[in-house]
Amino acid sequence: MPQITALQQTISAGGHTYPVFVGFLSAADLVQIAEAPAFTPSTTHEQIATNILTPPIKDWQRPLDDERVQNIADVYSNNSELMPNPVLLSENALLSTSGYNVSPLAPNQNLGVWIIDVPLPSKTHQPKPLWILDGQHRINGLAKSTQATNPIPLVLLLNNGGQFFAPSLLAKIFAQVTTEAQKLDPLHDAWLTYAFRLDIYSNDPARSHSMETVATLCKLPRISPSDPPNPFVNRIDFNARSGTIQSPQPGGFRFTCVELSDLLYKHYYNCATPVGAHLSPIDLARHIVLAHNALTQVVQAPQERTVFFANDSRYGQRIMQDAWFVGVLAHLANHCVPHSWVDLLRKLNFHTTDWNFSSWVQSLSGRESGRSRRLALRVFHQMFVDGKPPAGTTNLSNYLQGDSAELTLELSALSPAGRPQKKGRVVQSLPVAGTRSTQANQNTHVKLRPNASNISDIFVHDGTVRQGVPQEYAKKLKRGIMLDPNHITQPWAVEVTSYHYGGVVSTTTLKKIKFSHLSVRRQLVGVPPQGDLWHGC
Repeated sequence: MPQITALQQTISAGGHTYPVFVGFLSAADLVQIAEAPAFTPSTTHEQIATNILTPPIKDWQRPLDDERVQNIADVYSNNSELMPNPVLLSENALLSTSGYNVSPLAPNQNLGVWIIDVPLPSKTHQPKPLWILDGQHRINGLAKSTQATNPIPLVLLLNNGGQFFAPSLLAKIFAQVTTEAQKLDPLHDAWLTYAFRLDIYSNDPARSHSMETVATLCKLPRISPSDPPNPFVNRIDFNARSGTIQSPQPGGFRFTCVELSDLLYKHYYNCATPVGAHLSPIDLARHIVLAHNALTQVVQAPQERTVFFANDSRYGQRIMQDAWFVGVLAHLANHCVPHSWVDLLRKLNFHTTDWNFSSWVQSLSGRESGRSRRLALRVFHQMFVDGKPPAGTTNLSNYLQGDSAELTLELSALSPAGRPQKKGRVVQSLPVAGTRSTQANQNTHVKLRPNASNISDIFVHDGTVRQGVPQEYAKKLKRGIMLDPNHITQPWAVEVTSYHYGGVVSTTTLKKIKFSHLSVRRQLVGVPPQGDLWHGC
């Protein structure tokens, strides 16, 4: 039975007191009585999801890195190397009794020196009485080295019959002492903090509900006995070291627990809902499965070449898979559960859309990635809320490319105070492609903005520019600008480039926009005789 001689002190923090022991023991002894409550590279995603949903939480530390252990063993087999860094231990919080005995070194002594007897496990696979919170690689590496019997410093957290160190506190301490050089991977950090309700999960139910939904999807083969099989079971990445993540059948929708939890948080649990309370995590998980099953029924074959179900990067598009999730969540938030997900998807023309985008998408990288993502999420959110497809389209693929897209041109005269007036205002809806002209009269105040959800951005420049880099006026035109009549070429012209999904662009030219009585208007509104072509208003 290994024996630790230790000093004890009491630390006060937050109105609580914590007994802390400091002592020494060899690595050879420590490996017999202490272990890290760690998962392994072979721990399945389903096992981790089940673990964090089923207290008491087990196996929440990172796996032991055998290569790192061997490197330490090699270094410290050189007797000139010294390991003065202490390791951090605690009692095994999952054992009803750890069996250790703490007694003072001598009766009635005041030095605070204690003897801690720690029993060896009686069987090979029996849990060890102590946990390693920090230093599992040092302990295992030194135990393999020629310095295995050298004493190493340790800090030991024991309840010793009290209620000082709850499992959640030990997990928090573990997370805090993890060094920057060996910080937790993002997936491990997320589910660990969720499991013990730390950090963002400590006081935000929306965050907790989001991760609980994801864990439920990864855990249950069927959410409800009468439901179709859950394609997400063991198919959401909780263990970044496993290397075995697979897509749900029939393909696509490959998420980490962080990615999917963030999506549910941003687009459902952290959103207001006009239908009352949000669904519980298990009910939300159920309707995600039902909606996904409906999608597999409605989307036409070959599914392995669609943006939703293809694992081949030539066809599958994560942006569209995210957009589908956003649409489903928007419908649930605004209407609660539909009578039939299949009927809803058919109503939205999912069955008449060609979901193979490979023939027309130009780019989904760089700036086009952000533009396409904003556009797709906006389009899906709106049509799932409306319960109908965008006006004038039966093929959502065409709509995403710019079909039925329009711009609104608004030309207004200015009041003596320099404000745009409604009287005499010219408002035109313009297709995003082609050439248009209009008579502006004295309306020198101009606004130009998209009025369709399938336009991501517009780029506007003076149509008379022939050389150099044209100046962009899109942001100014959305707010409204005033033309300087002294510097405008009659008739005025601009070119507008509209950006759609996948790098598809449309260009329209606005020319022969003729103004009259400009000199009179200039005097009325006080436009200086010299200046830029554009003035913000």
